[in-house]
Amino acid sequence: MLSRPFNLMGILIHGDPKVVKEGYKIFPSGHTSFYACPNIRSFASLAFLSWYLCGKVKAFDRRGHAAKLCIVLLSLLFAALVGISRIDDYWHHWTNVFAGSIIGSVVASLCYLLFFPFPHDINGWAPHASIKMRENIELHSTSIGIDIV
Repeated sequence: MLSRPFNLMGILIHGDPKVVKEGYKIFPSGHTSFYACPNIRSFASLAFLSWYLCGKVKAFDRRGHAAKLCIVLLSLLFAALVGISRIDDYWHHWTNVFAGSIIGSVVASLCYLLFFPFPHDINGWAPHASIKMRENIELHSTSIGIDIV
């Protein structure tokens, strides 16, 4: 049995209105990328968390602790599981999830690097503002002859 046609954005459409409107929400998958789309949001937030943890636990300090990398990669694994669940539940095509994950990862990387140096940097654990403030304090203390411990 055919459903009654309805108007969507000036176009006469046949079919279930809920199914047709859901079809307009597929690219990119919001669950893996950014705010408007939940998939983008999960990759953006969890990739940012991964960058942040990488700097805070000093994952690249050449001390060889595999546990540090496991902690860092765990958040990316959770983000990937969100994307896989979207594909498995037939909410999105894999290309939509992949595009959302790329967008979310790029946004997370840009946001992290705006406030923090690269995690492999000697001061990778601290924000740019904190590093600048410490440099100013050290410069001022050496100019007046005070030793900072």
